[in-house]
Amino acid sequence: MLNFLTVRETLVTFGNLYQEQEEIEDLVEICNLQDIKNRMNDKLSGGQAQRLMLALALINKPQLVFLDEPSTGLDPQARRHLWDIVLRIKANGKTIILTTHSMDEAEYLCDEIVIMDHGRLIAQGAPAELVDNYCTGGSISLPRANLKIPLAQLPFPYHEVNGRLEIRPDKINSGLERLLAMEIDLADMTVHSPNLEDVFLNLTGRKLRD
Repeated sequence: MLNFLTVRETLVTFGNLYQEQEEIEDLVEICNLQDIKNRMNDKLSGGQAQRLMLALALINKPQLVFLDEPSTGLDPQARRHLWDIVLRIKANGKTIILTTHSMDEAEYLCDEIVIMDHGRLIAQGAPAELVDNYCTGGSISLPRANLKIPLAQLPFPYHEVNGRLEIRPDKINSGLERLLAMEIDLADMTVHSPNLEDVFLNLTGRKLRD
């Protein structure tokens, strides 16, 4: 990045490298650069710099955009702003290939996901499809004191940690229905439904690697 240029000057400079280029003001609007377009590049925060880099990636009107871990190092607010911009780019009909280690990011942004491990493709599909294919159940966590019945009567696998029971039914909804039918108090309940992180761990293993 050229520190002696402003954001707008940077866009103009890079745009002049191409015969076909996006309108500068359109890029400023798409990438939410309105408030910083006259700011020097060396005065940008990490999130602002990433938004500028996105604008530069779009400057020659590409139909295919590659993003390599675009939200790494950003705080939660800056990351959400960046995600919103990526969704706007998608809505404009462009194809995005995104690499990320964040399963939340992949689940939020991607229509099709490829999971790779040690350079091998091990699964591919839509987020919901991957969860259905490679995960079962989920977990329901309750205070142990909520159960007025012997644990042996629970119809699901469970384990107890720090005074709470983590119950693992095959399906969350049917599990909750069963617990209600048993008149078990569901106060202070937490539910974890399977997600892409569970898919990744199930496919690649849960042991810490070197």
